[in-house]
Amino acid sequence: MEFIIDLNTLKTINEIWIRFMHSSGNWIFAPKLFKVSFSNDGKNFTYPLSSKSPSNTNGNSIDILKLKINQKNRFMKLNIKNIGNCPDSHPGAGNPAWFFIDEIIIK
Repeated sequence: MEFIIDLNTLKTINEIWIRFMHSSGNWIFAPKLFKVSFSNDGKNFTYPLSSKSPSNTNGNSIDILKLKINQKNRFMKLNIKNIGNCPDSHPGAGNPAWFFIDEIIIK
């Protein structure tokens, strides 16, 4: 999943969060990777920052991935990747897994 967010003017970005659900019984898993890059023109993105999700593959939870930014930019590109297929320990092993992002918070 990819988003490009235009803040309309140069703004200081302190943090960005994504809130996600993990529900392995419903084949929904935490994102594998959350990456953010920045631009002032909307075309050339640089300074990628990334965060990996916890490797928990059991149970149900809602969690947040946070990245500390502390930069002044106009555009942000967010890339969020899922795990691909359900892990070997899952009843749906080898089948496509889902991910569920319900909030993107920019501070």
